[in-house]
Amino acid sequence: MSIKAFVDHGFPPGSEFCEKFLSSNEFTLETLQLISSGTGSLKKAELAVDIANALEKGKLTSDEILLAYVKQPRIWLSLKLGTCARTPNLNSSASLLQ
Repeated sequence: MSIKAFVDHGFPPGSEFCEKFLSSNEFTLETLQLISSGTGSLKKAELAVDIANALEKGKLTSDEILLAYVKQPRIWLSLKLGTCARTPNLNSSASLLQ
């Protein structure tokens, strides 16, 4: 089984990165349809563009998108074992989508 995780190939920050992230295997078509309610006939890439635009215009929040993201079922999870030398600084949810 191959892991189909999102890899950032240096996409420009902002809307373009958000579109690539949303259209990656990290998000299912069903999740994107749920986020953008009422656009069930669009393809995944089209939904990603619509959601990124709605986020940029303030019609959706990053929290709404990421809440749907974490609710998706997963078949794998990455963990790092060991002790943490220092507490990491947590960024806002918006920074993940940009």
